[in-house]
Amino acid sequence: MHHPRKNSAPGVAAGQALRGSSDLHAFGDSNLYLKRAKDRLLLSSEHRAAPASPPVYLELVANNAQTAHLEVVTEPHDPKSASLPEQVLTLLADGATLTRAKLRDLRGVKNERLGQTLESLERTGQLRRTPSGWQRAD
Repeated sequence: MHHPRKNSAPGVAAGQALRGSSDLHAFGDSNLYLKRAKDRLLLSSEHRAAPASPPVYLELVANNAQTAHLEVVTEPHDPKSASLPEQVLTLLADGATLTRAKLRDLRGVKNERLGQTLESLERTGQLRRTPSGWQRAD
């Protein structure tokens, strides 16, 4: 078990970011790496003689202590795949009402950016503010 540098450059192969001896990286023909990505884990691989498979996201499912396990998330958690307004509207689907603090926690964005998004969605008539939080206006 080894760990990467704290500030490794983006796009660098996971094995190249390992601290310590380069022998550790060179030793394996196939290596798996886990990296925290917000509330999930990103599992990536490197292979000496084959292209790496695409990374997958894992999520801890802990309904009870006896059956806690990791599951592959079928839809990759890519914050760039949907804009913040789209993400907010998705979270508020089906009549959900969420506070600004809860939305910020779920999306992991800065308060100022979320505030601008909420105000914009309210101005365009897509959201409304209620005493208990934000909800879709449709």
